[in-house]
Amino acid sequence: MPGKNKQQKNAFYFYMQELMQDLKREGRVFPGGLADVVPIAHPRFKALDDKEKERFENMAKEFKKRMRGQPGDAIRQDNVGNIIAHRRDDVMEYEKDREKEIKSFVRKWPQDLSWVAEKKFILLMFKLYAKPLMMIFCQLKLL
Repeated sequence: MPGKNKQQKNAFYFYMQELMQDLKREGRVFPGGLADVVPIAHPRFKALDDKEKERFENMAKEFKKRMRGQPGDAIRQDNVGNIIAHRRDDVMEYEKDREKEIKSFVRKWPQDLSWVAEKKFILLMFKLYAKPLMMIFCQLKLL
């Protein structure tokens, strides 16, 4: 559900996850998920000494480090659940494809262009090709 608030994954969250697994092994059932674990976990978490809490804090730090947008991060999601690394910018992809096509077109031209000065032709310029073609024809020094 896009409007639903995401739960913070802090040290207490990781403690609850571990505690819930232990309590399930004892035969307890939690139909409400972690919400049912909070009343049990809260006093126990407060009673933990600093050394025990540090382990869960380190787990939370590692998780946040992974989620922070490191290169190659494949688990971050946007607000509708799409993986950010899989996003496509259609405009940028179109521009890159056009640039590749133009470079390929220019590469296929013969190296000796002296014959062009002898030919008569009409130059049609389209807005889509205006910038790249202007660069090409300016280099030819047409009469």
